[in-house]
Parts: sequence; C-alpha cells; structure tokens
Amino acid sequence: MIVRNAAYSVLNSLVTLVSAVLVTSVFAARVLGPDAFGSYSYALSIVTLAVAVASLGIDPIALKYASRDRERADACYRFAFLLKAAAGALLGLAIVALSLLRRDIGSVQREMLLLVSLVPAASAWSTYQARLLAEQKAREVALRQAAAAAVGILARVAILVLGLPVVLFAACVLLDRIAIGILLERLDAGLHGRPRSAWEFRSLPRRDLLRQSWPLFVSGAFNVVYLRIDQLMLFEMRPLRDLADYSIAVKWSEAWYFIPLAVISSLTGRLYGTVDPAERERRFALTFHAVGTIAVLFCLFFFLLGGTVVDLLYGGEFAGAAAPLRILAFSGIVATLGTVWSSLAVAVGRQKVLPVVIGASTAANIVLNALWIPVHGAVGAAWATVLANVAPIVVAGLLVRDLRPGLRMMAEAATAVPGAREAYRLWREGRAHR
Repeated sequence: MIVRNAAYSVLNSLVTLVSAVLVTSVFAARVLGPDAFGSYSYALSIVTLAVAVASLGIDPIALKYASRDRERADACYRFAFLLKAAAGALLGLAIVALSLLRRDIGSVQREMLLLVSLVPAASAWSTYQARLLAEQKAREVALRQAAAAAVGILARVAILVLGLPVVLFAACVLLDRIAIGILLERLDAGLHGRPRSAWEFRSLPRRDLLRQSWPLFVSGAFNVVYLRIDQLMLFEMRPLRDLADYSIAVKWSEAWYFIPLAVISSLTGRLYGTVDPAERERRFALTFHAVGTIAVLFCLFFFLLGGTVVDLLYGGEFAGAAAPLRILAFSGIVATLGTVWSSLAVAVGRQKVLPVVIGASTAANIVLNALWIPVHGAVGAAWATVLANVAPIVVAGLLVRDLRPGLRMMAEAATAVPGAREAYRLWREGRAHR
C-alpha cells in the first residue's frame, strides 16, 4: 500500500512537473524571451514567499495530532485550513499594497502581482492534500491533479498561441490553485463527509497546535526566503536576463524534488506514528537511504548534462542558465535530505531548532548574494545557495543530542551507498519469492 501510494504521489507530481516546467518554463521562456520571462519569475518569487508564510507550518502538526486522535481528525484539519486561508487573505492584501506603492517596477510586474494576490488564500487547500496523501489516497489525488493541470496547460497554451497579454500567465497560477483546491475538498468530503464536528474547535488543543507549529512556520518562511531571495536580489541588482537564466536553472535543479518528497509524504504517518526510539530510528534510516540515493543520481545527471538540457530545450538565448544549473545540482542532496532531517526534528519534539537552522542559512545566503551577485550574477547566486545550505544543519546536528543520529544518517545517505545496498537487498528478496 505504501509503495503504491508513493508511486501515485510521484505520478501526481509528474503531472505538475509537465505543467510547471515543460509548459510554464520551456514553452513560455522561448516564446516570451528573457525580459518578459524574468518579469514572470519575479511575480512567482513574491507569491511563493507569501504562500510559505501563509502555510503557518501547521499541516505537519495537524497531521501528527490527527494520526493519534482519529475522532477529532476532521476538526483538526478544518482548523488548519481556516487558519491558512485567513493568513493567505492578509498576505494577499500585502501583495496588493506592494504592487500599488512600489513605483520603481514596471506595469507588467505590477499587473502580475495584482493577479497572483489571491494565490496565498487559495493555497490553503493544500491541507487536504497532505491529509489524503497521509491516508494513502495518492491515486485519487493524482487523478484530480491531472484534471486541474490539464486545464492549466490548455489555458497557458491558449495565451501563447493567441498572443494574449503575458500578465495572464499570472492568472493561470491562481486558476491552478482554485481548480485543484475544489477537487481536493470534494474528494475529502466524499471520503470523510462533512460532519458538524469538523467545525467544533473547542475540544482541540488549539494553543498547543499553534505552539508546536510556530517553529515550523518560521523555518518554512525562512526556507522559502532562502530559496527565493536570490531571485529577488537578482531582480534588484542585475538585468532581467540574468534573472531569467537563474530562474530556469532553479526550476530544473528543483524539478526532481517531487520524487523524494512523494516518498517522504507517503511515509509521514509511519514516521510520526511511533514513539519507540529504536523503531523510529529504523524507519527514518530507511527514508534517509531512499531519498539519498535518488538525490545523488539526479545531482550527477544535472551536473554532467545540465548544459545539454538547457541547449536542447531553450536554445542559445538562455545559454547562461547552464552554469548555475550545474552548481545548483549539488544543493538538491542537502535540500531533500534536509526535509527528512526536519521531519525527524518534529518526531522527537525538537522543531524549535528548525527556525534557527534555516534562519542561519537565510542570513548566510543574503550576505553571500549581496557580495557575489553584483560581480558574478546568476553563478554567484548559485554558489551562495549551495554554500549556505550545508553548514547550519551540520552545526545543529552536532549541538543537539537528539538530532545527532539524523546527522549521521544524513551523511551516510549522501553517499547513496546504504540506499543502493537496501535496493539490492529488496531486489534479491523479490527474486527469491518468484
């Protein structure tokens, strides 16, 4: 069941990849050109930050509580959804204010920001996606994701083919979120009904939910700042062409993350569902090993063939994306293994460490970007991302006793040797049962 759920999670994310990378990135970049595509990337960077802040870090905590208290699961998820929707609405107003008050941006950037201002509130439906994946309903989620993605792809292609204003690409981002959100809500209602208890929050440990979620909220917000601040600083310090090249490199260096993240999301219930230290470490070790093997394989692919990928898909106009793509390939190993490490911190009750770790990474990234972007452009931003990614996790893993096993497992997994050994063992067992 878990393997099948993970497979459908990968399929679900693969559909998103086709929409987000092959259509939004490749097709749009070649048709729009570097400057217009750079403007679009700027708007997406702003809304990505807002969505991360609006998440409040509450989904993992809601999932943790719901997996241990089935009777109040509906109320727990509904509470998380409403909090995220309210936070998203407030951040949408902040985006509107930014677009209207900032006079030094062009009309295209301003119109795009106005169109995406509703995206943070519409992203609150991701709570139901987290619930359904944890309940091994990835197949149902994948089918609905595919339907929503098909609508989004057709809308984007129509905009490009008909020569409609480029700002409508931003409207498609909102269309994607609304379509998948409605479909997921209907699926959740079909599986769980709409009980009155889902709105009764008085029995929930609301303060405890918020108290445990704020470290994840802060770390999540810092994480997205860390991942997107380089694009915002490139927008301020370099021509739009550099931002377009770097956005392409980031898109492809992160394009494969959905595979290990699908594995993690499918195992979340098992990772959080035990309090026995030995069993928990065993489960996390297997997760680290699987994710590490996947990460190393993709890192090698983009490091060796990144230039070929850019040349074949984008042509010579975006040749500048090849160098930062090769550099950013290494950041994927730490980024994906760091997600497992963060889950371990939540499982052992050490989530307060996460804001410190990601805050240190963000601060280092900003400083290095400020030093290197004016001189080296997109390449400098790529090196800043990689170098700022590793050190804080290593330091925290050494200082916090409960997280030292995670650091050891993370280091072992980064070699891909344990994962390859485990895969070989499973293959041998499969042959023996035939």
